Amino acid sequence: MQHDQSYGVIPIHRDAHGRRRYLLVQHKAGHWGFPKGHPEPGETPVDTARRELAEETAVHRVRLLDQPVLEEQYIFHKRTGGKVQKTVTYFLGHVDDPATTACAKELHGCAWLEANEARDRLTFDEGRRLLDAAEQALATAGC
Repeated sequence: MQHDQSYGVIPIHRDAHGRRRYLLVQHKAGHWGFPKGHPEPGETPVDTARRELAEETAVHRVRLLDQPVLEEQYIFHKRTGGKVQKTVTYFLGHVDDPATTACAKELHGCAWLEANEARDRLTFDEGRRLLDAAEQALATAGC
């Protein structure tokens, strides 16, 4: 089985009323999730996560938290045959200015959503599990 590694950011913004909002992206395949992508040669996981966030959403200013680092793992079938075991490592990141968000041409859309809306919009259970883990970590840290 082939292995694949990607890195991403779970972007968080506190609105004027103090409510947490999460930035989700809709990929060309139609599914909703968090921004992520593959590393370029010599790139660190954090560098990859920051670059992918900027490329997909035009968010260049993000404050990444050191902890927790969240992971999702799943297996998918390639169109050409064969299975791929995918691991995606996510960093939580605070975004002060959500107005800078613009979706890349590789995406269908993106949206800042409160946790309950995001949970409903996320396509896969793993995404909902990541959202729940982020919510718990932020509540514990008082963020």
